[in-house]
This record gives sequence, C-alpha cells and structure tokens, in this order.
Amino acid sequence: MERIAAEFSFLELNAPGEWRPGRPRSLRVKDTLRTNAEVVILEKDINDALGSFPSRRGSISIDFLPGSVLVAGKRETGFGTIRVETTGILAVEDGRKITMGNARIRINGQDQTDAFRKDIAGLDPLLDLADFPLPASRWILRVDDVSLRLSTPVPPKEAEGLTWRHEREALPLPPPEPFKFTPERFENGDIILVNGKSWRSKALLFFFSRPDDFSHSGMVRWSGGLPWVIHASPESERVEMEPLQEFLSPFEIEKAEVYRLKGNTMAAERAGRAAWGYFLEGRPFDDLFDNRDEKAMYCTELIWKACETAGVDLFGGKRSSYFSPVPFYGNVLFPSALIRSPLLEKVMTLD
Repeated sequence: MERIAAEFSFLELNAPGEWRPGRPRSLRVKDTLRTNAEVVILEKDINDALGSFPSRRGSISIDFLPGSVLVAGKRETGFGTIRVETTGILAVEDGRKITMGNARIRINGQDQTDAFRKDIAGLDPLLDLADFPLPASRWILRVDDVSLRLSTPVPPKEAEGLTWRHEREALPLPPPEPFKFTPERFENGDIILVNGKSWRSKALLFFFSRPDDFSHSGMVRWSGGLPWVIHASPESERVEMEPLQEFLSPFEIEKAEVYRLKGNTMAAERAGRAAWGYFLEGRPFDDLFDNRDEKAMYCTELIWKACETAGVDLFGGKRSSYFSPVPFYGNVLFPSALIRSPLLEKVMTLD
C-alpha cells in the first residue's frame, strides 16, 4: 500500500460482549453514517512483491494501463516455455464490486479467450467491497500508468499534525516447509508426477479444465547410495539428472504423486537404467513435442520410452487413447495420462 486513509463518523460496533483481548478481529464495525476513504497501490510495489516469490522456472508481472491492467506470466514446463497474457478493464459495479470486463487471454501469442470464457466469467467479482471493514455505499476506481486508486466519491481530508511514513524493506518470504518423506521409500524406476505452485504451473493446465492435472514428470534412479530424478528439462534443454530433494523443492512443487510398476521390480530396474542412458547420452529436450523424433524427448516421452525399452507397454496396446491434441503441437502425452495405465500403482502422495 502506498497510501491508505479513512475518516468516518457515527460508527455502529458489534456488542462489547463479543470483544476479546488480543483478538483484533473480534471488534467489528457493523455500519457507519459516513465513510471517506482512499487506497493507493503502485505497480512497482506489486511487482516487487511478486519478485519475492523465488522460482527458477517462472515469473509474473503486472502492468497498469489507463483504465485497465495487463498480467503477464512465463513458465518453463516439461512441455516448453508457456507465455500467458491476460488483459481486462477494471471497473466498479453496483458501487462495491470490482470486476474485470472485456478480459482477453493470449497463450504463446495466440488468442485463447473463447476456450476460457467460462473460467473468466467465474472470476467476477474480483473483490466485493461490501466486506470492507469500514462500509461505504459507493466506491470509485481509477487506474493510470503507475498506480491503482480506490476511493469513495469524497476522499478523506489531509491529516493534520505529524505525518509518519513507513518504508517497507525488501524482505523475502520465509521458505516453505519441505515435503516429508524418507528417500528409502523410493525405488529404481519409480515415476514422479508433480504439479507446480499456484500460477507457476497453471499456464500448462490452461489446456485442461481440471486443476489437479500434473505439469511435469521424472524417473527415479539410485546412484552412489542416493536417489536421483532423471527428467527432460526445458530449462537446461536436455535430459538431466538431479538429486531427489532438489527435484521436489517446495519452492517449485505444490504436490507430487509417485507411481510404480505393479509387481515388476526387474522391469522397473531396466527402465531406470534406460533413463540413465538418456542422461549419459545428453539427449536434447524436444521443444516441438515431435513423437517421431528418435533423439530429442520431452518429460513424459522419456518415461514412456524408458518403459518401452524395458519391455513394458504402459498403454496396453491402446497408445492413441493416452495422447491429447494440443494446439500448435499435435498429439502430446501429458503426465496425468500415465495415471490411467493399468500397469502402474500409486505408492505415495506428497502435498
């Protein structure tokens, strides 16, 4: 907040019997005869706050425009770089509800608004000011190139006397709690499906209407007495092998599930060795998702081909039913499709 100011008169509070020492929310304003208020938020401060969320694979930014807002996000996924832009005109309806009209969504430069029309409609209202602690009958919203200003028709008067200003220090968020698991529970050939945090992996899931789909996958391989994860990485643009703890970093991962070949330890061992071979060969990442490319591979292609090399057909002879058509790319095997394989069983959930 760059500025927050309010003046009010004739407050109606909740009953004193409901007030509790040490619990500020127990004291509530039920109504006021008059409220004059103003809140100012700077574009720069929002972007500084968004930058405090550490991420190696994604970024998001806000751009204020006269009367509207542009939200731009970039995410590196197992299926390449996905860039999403959302624009809309901010307005106040019924004096209290902030809405975003004429919203448009572009994914990798292509307009995809129609595909998400229902989801866009479900966003409104973005905020209902009826729940504001100091009720007001009407609010006005103004947006320019640098700030968003929300105020009542009559703004509050300038405060008299001493003025104090607090400058926020650049303080990063505390690190998230790591997933709780014991490495010994992982076996060679285990398949890990992961979903990134909040918006950082949701861009990939725009191709779906289900929020629980997974956005990346990898295969476990024990080496040197430690578990590693082999996966086709769009960041390094090749098949890489990284420690299990890093792959399951809580900075990046919202949840994960681990799947294992049913009763086929030897085949799982062979699949893990095949994946390790792809890493040693330095296989490139397949950013075209071309299933006919015998050299490059994307994340789930690595899983499917490693199992195939081990003599396991994850699709049970029905391969085409596991692939989904994706605009601009063709038919792609998404991580969540692996769950349907009759040869796999879930052995762990991490969230």
